[in-house]
Amino acid sequence: MEVGIRKVLGSERRQLIGQFLSESILFTLISLLLSFILVHLTLPLFNSAFELNLTADLLWSKQVMWGALRIILLTGVLGGSYPAFYLSGFEPIKVLKGTLAKGTGNPNLRRGLVTIQFVITIFMLVGTGIIYDQMNFLRNKELGFDKEHVMTFKLEDRNSMDKFPIIEEKLLQNPKISSVASASTTLGGGFSKNVLSVERSDETMEEYGVNMYTVDYDFFPTLGVEFKEGRNFSLEFGTDTTEAILVNEAFVERMGWGNNSIGRKIQLSRRDSGTFSKVIGVVKDFQQQSLYEPIAPLIFIPDSRNDVVHARINPQNKEDLSQFIAFVEQTWREVFPNAPFEFDFVDASFMDLYKADEIRAKIFTLFSVIMVLIACLGLLGLASFTAEQRTKEIGVRRVMGAETSDIIFLLTRNFALLVGLGTIPAFIGAWYFMTKWLDTFEFHTTMNYWLYGLAFFMVLVMTMLTTGYFAMQAAVRNPVDSLKVQ
Repeated sequence: MEVGIRKVLGSERRQLIGQFLSESILFTLISLLLSFILVHLTLPLFNSAFELNLTADLLWSKQVMWGALRIILLTGVLGGSYPAFYLSGFEPIKVLKGTLAKGTGNPNLRRGLVTIQFVITIFMLVGTGIIYDQMNFLRNKELGFDKEHVMTFKLEDRNSMDKFPIIEEKLLQNPKISSVASASTTLGGGFSKNVLSVERSDETMEEYGVNMYTVDYDFFPTLGVEFKEGRNFSLEFGTDTTEAILVNEAFVERMGWGNNSIGRKIQLSRRDSGTFSKVIGVVKDFQQQSLYEPIAPLIFIPDSRNDVVHARINPQNKEDLSQFIAFVEQTWREVFPNAPFEFDFVDASFMDLYKADEIRAKIFTLFSVIMVLIACLGLLGLASFTAEQRTKEIGVRRVMGAETSDIIFLLTRNFALLVGLGTIPAFIGAWYFMTKWLDTFEFHTTMNYWLYGLAFFMVLVMTMLTTGYFAMQAAVRNPVDSLKVQ
């Protein structure tokens, strides 16, 4: 009606297009200003949730301001172009006579936009569920050793390593510390690589690139690593210090030794070509790297001078754990009064390897919530519009004897159909992209397809609740009032 009056009074179509576009851009600008205020208010919570250190000053950087300007123009023009070009084309005579039907236009466009919202919402919900499923898998995956309640800390230099027996003795005086060991690297921290001469399955020697690190005699008992065959390093065998070596199952498989691993020779020093170390045992595979990587073939060399200390504790509760940490720190101060005390726990350090994935899970959750809210807004608009358009139809149906449940079913079934249509591309996209993501891990959970059904059910319930409200209002309305609507 406004367009018809403006045209009668002499407004040109380009003026009307300019009005609608400028209004749309103005609304976008107001939204952007409100979003900047919201960012300022929520930035501390955002940094805390995602472990970031963003500052509000970034909002005024050139990149953000240029991006904001593009968002204003793009969103404003796209959002205002449809009403601008559609409404400005109305013929004033038809409008003022009332012959232009209210709500005309392509209903498939409205349904298509809502369906796209469903696709994105279901995709985000499925993706979030799979990411959390994988993170739970990483937390509970058997790593081949007991990662619980193992504290680690580093000795900074050779002088500190020489004092390891002193701090070991002091720590073992605490009855809650069951064992202490040392190694040349942390669990999950990788290993060194050297080219060594190794005996092949046909008993010939050949050079290989070998992953290795040194451990003391108590390393494997402290970590709870089991042996497949053979024995551990032992003080009862004086030659273990210079002639013994251990390997893992992956190394045996790589060399093709089969069940004949014990006694195999490895030359550790190139200076003395006649000196060999012999394999005295094979430890079961354990995860030395993140679960992104396969278990690497490893050899272990005995050495009591290492820079990483592992202490297994047996706390009964959190208070007990706090007292233990205080005891270890006090012991550290006694042995190394001038060195800072820094520690970690093996289970925590392993989860740190997947920090980016945990942040990704939080971001997916946040966007899933946002998409659900946006989908609800779209449903509210379309459901309200549909109920208004079919007011007279509903009145006639009520007069003809239709029950309230029949009217509710009539108005909600089309929305349930839209959810079903959106489910197909959402499921295909979620399966493809989440399979790709899971494949980046050497070890990962299986695809839980019940998450797909759960996401569909959640969106369907949300749709029924949202549209059912308007359907109920329309269904219980007095049919006389409905038929009086112009």
